[in-house]
Amino acid sequence: MWRCAVFLFALWIGPCLAGPWPREAGTFFLSTGLNSEPAASLYLEYGLGNDWTVGVDAYGTWSYTGHAAAFASRSFALPRGLQFATEAAVVMRSDGMVALDPWGQAYGLDVSGPDLRIGASLGRGIDIMSGGWATAASSMTFGDVQSQKFELTLGVSPSKWSKVYGQLQGTQNTWGQIWRAETVAGLKISDSHEFLLSFNAPFGEGETRIGLQLWQTF
Repeated sequence: MWRCAVFLFALWIGPCLAGPWPREAGTFFLSTGLNSEPAASLYLEYGLGNDWTVGVDAYGTWSYTGHAAAFASRSFALPRGLQFATEAAVVMRSDGMVALDPWGQAYGLDVSGPDLRIGASLGRGIDIMSGGWATAASSMTFGDVQSQKFELTLGVSPSKWSKVYGQLQGTQNTWGQIWRAETVAGLKISDSHEFLLSFNAPFGEGETRIGLQLWQTF
């Protein structure tokens, strides 16, 4: 059961990239990454205009656990510079490899879903240094196992070519709660590319992960 709980936490990592601000119409954002689990991630979003953003996110580990999701979000401007967004996603997931015959001669992915994920986020820009931001987000997944997630993010850009942010991540499911903290440092290497290094550690038992990501806007 603990393996499943850790997998469910990994399931939610992709949407952490999304905030309450919409993607500009006709533009793409792509994030690809690796971490020391080891695992690989992909996140892609596209701006439809009229404050709508659509995209996909995927996450996979060396043991063939992971997920793939398609999502759509709608952003709303609020007073006092606040930004709010709602999101809905359809999620397919894999719990690893299973034998397809009694003799163990053939194997396939243990795929389940589709599950429904709904979420909301609230954020605001901060007038500090070259810009900062703060967001709070929560989501719930409905499927074989009902799960919840909460995250709180605070970031700042010390210069136009760098950013640093921290994130508190919490999940709740049938097996209890998992809390983790992540710190990320990013460097803008071109007008459309950013390179980021992350350090993600649990509160209590669990594996500490170091990750690399490449963000591209086009």
